[in-house]
Amino acid sequence: MNAFDVLERQLHDATTRRRRRRRAARPVLAIAFATAVAILALVLLDGGSGTQTPPADEHEVTAPTPAPQPVDDEVAFFSPDPDKIVYVRATSVDQDGLPLVTEDWHRGKETHRLVRWTDKGGKEWALDHVISADGVMRQINEEGGYRVIRRSDMEDARNAINQEQAGFLADFQRRFEEGSLDPVQREFAGRPALRYHVPHDPKRVGPVGPDQSYYVDSETGKPLGFTSAMRINPDQTMETTQTVDAIEVLEPTPENLDKLRTLTLQRRR
Repeated sequence: MNAFDVLERQLHDATTRRRRRRRAARPVLAIAFATAVAILALVLLDGGSGTQTPPADEHEVTAPTPAPQPVDDEVAFFSPDPDKIVYVRATSVDQDGLPLVTEDWHRGKETHRLVRWTDKGGKEWALDHVISADGVMRQINEEGGYRVIRRSDMEDARNAINQEQAGFLADFQRRFEEGSLDPVQREFAGRPALRYHVPHDPKRVGPVGPDQSYYVDSETGKPLGFTSAMRINPDQTMETTQTVDAIEVLEPTPENLDKLRTLTLQRRR
């Protein structure tokens, strides 16, 4: 995901409401709006401006001596066999406690991402998309709505596709390496962690001004997740915590390649 996961949920809801209210809108405007929202709904939560106070899931622990240093295993962990398929499952939770689960299959420049969540009313939503090696994205939502998105559609499309073609691990590594290492060791998801505070990247899709912290296991080098605070408007800040639940390196068997290249949701329109 990337991509904002929780923003993705809000944009998807807004798109659905708008579609139901304005079915008679001019086709060109409707397509432009739907495409813009679709692109913003493709990537992992990318945070926003606001507070830099760590959320409840991340706790300060006693600082080690000397100060934390990046572990050697980070490089090896973030460099899997390029012929293998890397599967990542992550859960994002917003300040209301609503979970959003992202599954990501990646190999080379091919990516398959499936995102599922439940809104406050208990309704289940989903977005599913596959990006081919040549950079063409095919997307389906829970209603079976299908669209094709290309780099040439708009600048956000190009940025989102490039971002996802790098893969979850490569994008995670790039982001935390852009950040500054906190001199105080932290704890994240029950593990001792190195915290990297990451500045805003204007090329990433989504609202400006993200305040993000990425967490890496200080013993194994495994990516643990990240926190973000995104100011939606002057009176509202959206806080989110994403935790990496699983990372698996899969053999490129026919079954696993099918998971990489085939949409999970069914096209109905």
